[in-house]
Amino acid sequence: MTIRRVGIFSLGKVLGCIYAAFGLLIGAFFSLFSLLGALGAGFNEEVGGAVASLIFGAGAILFFPLLYG
Repeated sequence: MTIRRVGIFSLGKVLGCIYAAFGLLIGAFFSLFSLLGALGAGFNEEVGGAVASLIFGAGAILFFPLLYG
């Protein structure tokens, strides 16, 4: 069995889904690291830094799949 050609749009949809999955994985890591940063900032009583870190972490899960996909 030999693949003679692949549709451009079919390949684009498959690669878009794969890249979005990678973006979700990377966004989850960024979210985890920002959560750890927020916990560290919370121990130093820096409320503004902790809240900004949490917002960045939540945004990473939404932003990175869209960016990579």
